[in-house]
Amino acid sequence: SQHHCDYTVSSTAAADSTVNHPKRLRGPSAAPSNNIVASGPPLTKGTIVELYADGRSYFATPAIVEGHQVEESSSSTGNQYHYSLLNAFTNEELPRVDPEFVHPYQAYEDDTRASCNLGREAVGDNDDDAFMTPCVIVTHSIRKSGLVLYEVSYLTSDDDDDDDVLVNDYLPFSRVRRIHDRTNGSMII
Repeated sequence: SQHHCDYTVSSTAAADSTVNHPKRLRGPSAAPSNNIVASGPPLTKGTIVELYADGRSYFATPAIVEGHQVEESSSSTGNQYHYSLLNAFTNEELPRVDPEFVHPYQAYEDDTRASCNLGREAVGDNDDDAFMTPCVIVTHSIRKSGLVLYEVSYLTSDDDDDDDVLVNDYLPFSRVRRIHDRTNGSMII
């Protein structure tokens, strides 16, 4: 099903981001060490976030806040809440996500290693399924609406002579997920 909402970068990330390509994230080791999402007030609908578990997730996946649910608690910790998210990469609804897995989205810095969803049209297939490939962020821009657009590069084979060809392409944030932890998992790029 198709979903539509206004995407916004969280106020903290927006304050740190500019159109002139800030030096915010340099690969997986520069991810924020503290999670202001888990400790702060619930985020509003339409806020762009990243979804990952520190120390356990290979990828940081872009997601969009669709809402949150508050659960009253009798303990001294106060009320607890969970997020309803839309996985922007797969368009999958995630109805109950603990705040510890929700992190502020920041535009990925140049040279960040990632995985790009090129879509099947990239390989001449009309199916809407994903076609994943390792990629590198060349540069990015942030539109007034808060939407992040990436220029990425990736290798593809040339069917005529079987040589790999370096391709540059433009993809929205929803089709790029950064490598969060290169020590967790077997994929090396």
